[in-house]
Amino acid sequence: MSNGQVEMSMNIEDIQFPQGPDQAVAHCDLVTRTKINNAAPVHRRGTVTLRNAGGNWTIETAAFK
Repeated sequence: MSNGQVEMSMNIEDIQFPQGPDQAVAHCDLVTRTKINNAAPVHRRGTVTLRNAGGNWTIETAAFK
């Protein structure tokens, strides 16, 4: 995702299906890059809970440190 000055990407490190095939928990690394002043990328570890309803995955919760 990018808006011209800030770019964000999420790298999935591990994904689990603790309650069946319709719910997933993904452990990830959220990388934020600010194009102002050539700032170094910022990495934040996080956990995202996803739910599949009717073939579409949606984010239920997201927490980053």
